[in-house]
Amino acid sequence: MRFFNKRETAIDYDKLANAIVKAQKEIDEESIKTAIIEANKEIKKEKLAEKEKLQAEWQNIIDYDEEASSFKNDMKVLKSIFCMKKENAITLVANNLLLKLSLIGFYRLLEISFYILAVISIVLAVKFYTNSLAIGFAVLTIVIGVMFARIIRIARFELENIEDKNYLASLFAAVMSFLAVIIAIVTLVVTIIIKG
Repeated sequence: MRFFNKRETAIDYDKLANAIVKAQKEIDEESIKTAIIEANKEIKKEKLAEKEKLQAEWQNIIDYDEEASSFKNDMKVLKSIFCMKKENAITLVANNLLLKLSLIGFYRLLEISFYILAVISIVLAVKFYTNSLAIGFAVLTIVIGVMFARIIRIARFELENIEDKNYLASLFAAVMSFLAVIIAIVTLVVTIIIKG
């Protein structure tokens, strides 16, 4: 008969407790991660449902009929918008549309300005073709003008897809600040030229 030594059968309760605590922490972390993922999914579902509800309310207000022909629908919507009552203006559709149209118009104007700059550079290069410095400057101006015009064109396309009201408002404020700086610089230059 074999006798067991107490040292062999003794349980290290500290190690056991640490192992249990560690296992519990791992289980808790996984549970927390799963709960956060599920909560995010639920929040997205609620936001989507709220957006669909607002869209349905708006379509009801403007008398939009998904099954009607495009022209008939457009005429009904146009009439509804022009005759809208104060209590029906519950969304920010008109304000966002005004901001978006203003920005699109400004981007379009900026794009055309860069194309005009490129054309003027071509005309000046042809007129002063004997001066190599003028030709080099004209070519540089043409490349930069066309490049910026194309980038602004892409930005205008992106702008048409922006739905975030806060981003749209901050972009509008940034563009208006940029425009104010340009106007201030032009005014300063014109003032210097007139007085000088």
